[in-house]
Amino acid sequence: MSKSPFISTLKRVGLFFLIVFFSFVLLTPAYAINLLSPLEWALTKTFSQITFAKQAIAAYFQPLVVIFVNSVITPFLIKTSSEFEDYTTISSKTRSIIWRLFFFMLFNTLLLPISETSTALVLLKNIEDKGVTGWPTLLSSNLMAQQYFYIKFIIQLSFVTNGLALIAAPQRLSRWWFQKIHNHKQRTQLSPAPFEEVMEFDIGYNQSYCLVIFLNCLLFAPIVPIMTILATIYFYFKYNIDKYNLVFVFPKARQ
Repeated sequence: MSKSPFISTLKRVGLFFLIVFFSFVLLTPAYAINLLSPLEWALTKTFSQITFAKQAIAAYFQPLVVIFVNSVITPFLIKTSSEFEDYTTISSKTRSIIWRLFFFMLFNTLLLPISETSTALVLLKNIEDKGVTGWPTLLSSNLMAQQYFYIKFIIQLSFVTNGLALIAAPQRLSRWWFQKIHNHKQRTQLSPAPFEEVMEFDIGYNQSYCLVIFLNCLLFAPIVPIMTILATIYFYFKYNIDKYNLVFVFPKARQ
């Protein structure tokens, strides 16, 4: 850990802008969808004879890509960068992760989709071209156009992400990966050290994601009344699954 506050701040700012560049310029959800379009085409062609599967791919492939970017790639980048930063307390590190995840997820799930832009550079260019006065009309029209996407998005969140959280799939996968790394490092030792990785409830990711979903649902509820029902279902599942995980799955981390 660096003892100089200036070096610590410089390191934190540098890592933050590195994540901004990667998330908003190199790999946004829209760019990931375009990048995976050959996979979508291949799946559609493979299941072309099965009407239900073909319709499901057409309806839910893009929301799944958005969920993957926001649930896997973005949290991984933020948590990895936080390991290289200097924090005096665990709570300060957790707060930093929460606000960063909230910022990046809000940008990826709301600002880019309703502005119909693929990256932050395109968004800034559109702002410059259309001017500030033309953006309220553009955003309102795009908001109406994106309502069906968000309906499918919240449905998938209710079942896919909550289902993965119920079986603690991200934590188990992370534990398996780090255990493999540990075993590889200990392979030449006469007395290998035991692997002591403890699965923890990811409060930073869960809290920030819930805030983003809550904000999106509040925004779309007046336009799409069914969004209120879908949001209720999502948060009902989320509450009970997180409660179960905190009580039974992650008791050591909670204590």
